[in-house]
Amino acid sequence: MGSRAALDSVNAKRIAATCFVLLAALLLFAWIRWQTRGVPPAQSDLDVPGIFVEARKIESTVPDARAPGIPVLCYHYFRPGLNFERFVRILGAVLLSMPTIPDNDFWSVSEPEFERQMRYLHDQGFTTATIAQLEEHLRGGATLNPKTVVLTVDDGDMSFLEIAAPILRRYQQRATVFMLTGYSGTVGWNDLRFMNGRELRELERSGVAHIESHTHRMHTKLRRGGQLVPRFLVENRDAHGVVSTVSPLGRDLLESRNWIRNELGREPSFLSWPFGFGDAATDSLARALGFQRVFTLRQEKAHAPDSGALSPRRTVGRFAITARTSFHTFQKIVEGS
Repeated sequence: MGSRAALDSVNAKRIAATCFVLLAALLLFAWIRWQTRGVPPAQSDLDVPGIFVEARKIESTVPDARAPGIPVLCYHYFRPGLNFERFVRILGAVLLSMPTIPDNDFWSVSEPEFERQMRYLHDQGFTTATIAQLEEHLRGGATLNPKTVVLTVDDGDMSFLEIAAPILRRYQQRATVFMLTGYSGTVGWNDLRFMNGRELRELERSGVAHIESHTHRMHTKLRRGGQLVPRFLVENRDAHGVVSTVSPLGRDLLESRNWIRNELGREPSFLSWPFGFGDAATDSLARALGFQRVFTLRQEKAHAPDSGALSPRRTVGRFAITARTSFHTFQKIVEGS
């Protein structure tokens, strides 16, 4: 009887060990698939179109970390850390290919990771400059401390207010929000909830954020020649085929400028292009409408001196911080090592 009980106990332990190994293997497989997941699909308004040579560099190793200059970081959305609901969603997405994770997840940084990054900046003595201070520096004015970082956030999702802003206050940091002004106060575009004018005014009054333009409603794509391309790149010309302020893009940028003027009581000075990259024609149009400088996702640091309006370098590159950005990569970007 005793030997039978001992044998049953051994078998039970073997079964338990086998189940543990299988579960561990399943979780490891899920984790590997999750870490190697791609960017949003091409039809998504959150994907960076492949027509840009720079697009796939967004998730690569940092090519410009050791170059002189000020790193400008680009965030998009923020989400809570891992909980049971998110764990189930991840398993459904990676094991069963279910649509349980939205396209914006690739561009989202978790609350614990963002806090870790901001705590690092604070503890290591970094200063977060405003883009107005960066502009003055680029024009040969005030010299910025070598330990300076500029934080920017595209689109204007509510997660900035709910998750990022309290962390920025805690660690005495600040950011610029490039707002899709035409979506202010709305819900639904790519599963996002956008901040409204009142919330943006409160963020500015608190000093934790400054609001600039990300266009009014140009963060969409059109199909041209069988390819999906950013709408603003093909709608910058008027009825005569001339790049003009009366083109659909020109009218959109004016709408965005008017919205910021009416809601925030001042003129906007800076623009971040949807999908991260404009071209010479769109950059020129933005300047003609009053934007001092445009921001891209080209992985390069901002460096002075810049001769101003006649300078060929009227764009500022940024380093995209995504769900794939490891803390080690974050350190490389800000430390330049």
